[in-house]
Amino acid sequence: MKRLVHQLLICAICFIAIASSANAQTVTGSLVGHVEDASGAVIPGARVVITEINRGATREIVTNDEGNYSFGSLEPGIYRVEVTQANFKKLVQENVEVAINTTVRVDGKLEVGGVSETVQIEAESVQLKTDRADVSTQITREQVEELPLSPDRNYQSILDISPGVTEAADVGSAFGNPNGSTTNRINGQNERYNNFQLDGTINNQTNVISQTAIVPSADAIQVVDISTNSYDAEQGRAAGGVVNVQIKSGTNRFSGSAFGFHTNSAFKARNTLSTLAKPETKLTQFGGTIGGPIIKDKTFFFFSYQGGRDRRGQSFISSVPTEAYRNGNFSGAAQIFDPASNADASLRTQFAGNIIPQSRINPAARAILNLLPLPNLPGLTFNYEASGTFIQDRDAIDVKVNHNFSDRTTGFVRYSHFRATTSDAPIFGILGGPTSRGITTAAEGPSRNHSSSVNLTHVFSNTLITEFRVGYVRVFIAAGSPTEDGLATRLGIPGINDGSFFTGGLPNISVSGYTFLGITTGVPFKIIENSFNIVNNWTKTVGNHTFRFGGDIRRLKLDKAQAGGSNPRGDFTFSTGLTGRAARTGQTASTVTNANAVAAFLLGLPQRVRQKRLFSSAATNCSSISSLPRIAGR
Repeated sequence: MKRLVHQLLICAICFIAIASSANAQTVTGSLVGHVEDASGAVIPGARVVITEINRGATREIVTNDEGNYSFGSLEPGIYRVEVTQANFKKLVQENVEVAINTTVRVDGKLEVGGVSETVQIEAESVQLKTDRADVSTQITREQVEELPLSPDRNYQSILDISPGVTEAADVGSAFGNPNGSTTNRINGQNERYNNFQLDGTINNQTNVISQTAIVPSADAIQVVDISTNSYDAEQGRAAGGVVNVQIKSGTNRFSGSAFGFHTNSAFKARNTLSTLAKPETKLTQFGGTIGGPIIKDKTFFFFSYQGGRDRRGQSFISSVPTEAYRNGNFSGAAQIFDPASNADASLRTQFAGNIIPQSRINPAARAILNLLPLPNLPGLTFNYEASGTFIQDRDAIDVKVNHNFSDRTTGFVRYSHFRATTSDAPIFGILGGPTSRGITTAAEGPSRNHSSSVNLTHVFSNTLITEFRVGYVRVFIAAGSPTEDGLATRLGIPGINDGSFFTGGLPNISVSGYTFLGITTGVPFKIIENSFNIVNNWTKTVGNHTFRFGGDIRRLKLDKAQAGGSNPRGDFTFSTGLTGRAARTGQTASTVTNANAVAAFLLGLPQRVRQKRLFSSAATNCSSISSLPRIAGR
């Protein structure tokens, strides 16, 4: 199956007017204020200069006739605000933090005096949010680093500290969701209605919209902005919430970090009910960050790496036929009747001695049983214990370069890459079956995710600013099962291995009361997603009013190869009825047990055969004995 989805989402041009304020932006922020003298009279024409103290970028503006000023589309950072006017002392406000999607207000009250005199304010008390109507929460770098995270250090596990956000929930399998993305419901909306962004551009997966393509390392995150209500139109395509993650940027000072975490099963108790050695389980995570200047006050870099090595050992008890059953010897079991003895199910006769002759055992069934391990525990069922190890290796990097082209033009380029290799071998090897963790058969699943974005902000004048962003996301995930070329054909089941992507290995073989063999429907699969995002926003200030307008264009392409519905390799179901005897007048039906299902398997007589033929409309659903083929006759 191959599915191609193209979507073109264009945000209509939206105009927003706000008195005495500027609207905050997705990857930038705003700084506004009002300047007056000690008596409360407004001061027009006052010169306001702001300087980002970590990267040296400056911008300048003068207050309007009402004493108001507004800096829009500011790079996030720590700013110094300086206000000067003739015949007044210079006012300096230190350590003003501007984050993404925020509007920060810094009002000034100038004192009469000389410009050479300075009134310096180190910090201001927290003010109420009066310049915006949206409901949003920001999780800071300190919170991400210090709050307890999930075992894989996923920042999404602490989104629920925001009002209206539910606890994170797992989604998908380790193969379909190798980066461990989780889901949260926001304000009761379905998790698919959320919009995820990374540095202001798309970070959703189109195959499963509730997943994110890139989950950055906790040490690479500057801030997580969560908008839950009344957010701007530019946030786009969200009926739930908007979660925008900002990757850190370098500054004029070199700085870095390193980390390592390790858990080990050596300190855990052994399963006293298990007959096997304790399987190894350990999780190791390691990495670090570094950032600094390339050219002081001009160009800066930031780099982050995180690696993960996950090993989860587990034992699993399953059911396999005993050696006597495999040889057709059902002495002491329920009566085994010969389906070939009479077309009338009520007139069938029992096999002599309750033993199926060797000549009647199906060659395909015999070949499969020769590869299937014998019981290593007592009993007819739950008699085989095996252990296995789930293995996943993950590596992720984030690289970001910021550049100040001039006082009017700034920008950044970011690239993020995630790769993973996941393995969870089935307990019966090439015969398939469940894994030691009891999940669907899958052997190896590579994943390669890429994300990049470019942002450019240009100030045409103090009243006209534009932001331009381009984003690209590519997701590749796949999973397969261990098999051999033409395995089903070699074992005597023709018509299965036709060389196509979906038909390798054995079909799914279910024997009532016993652990299934073969490969289930959902494997293999291959998913490739490409998402393109272009955003252009404009900010125009007229007097005390700020108008914000722009567009958001997205092109989403999905190529997906995965079988749905019935199994393209086929499903064979062996149940108890075909080797039992139906009731007739004056006689009760025979008692059947799981032994009857094993006998049906030995005879090659499934109760049901189902196969989905891909690339054609052919499909079979057989339920009557007259239409059931023998395994070797397919």
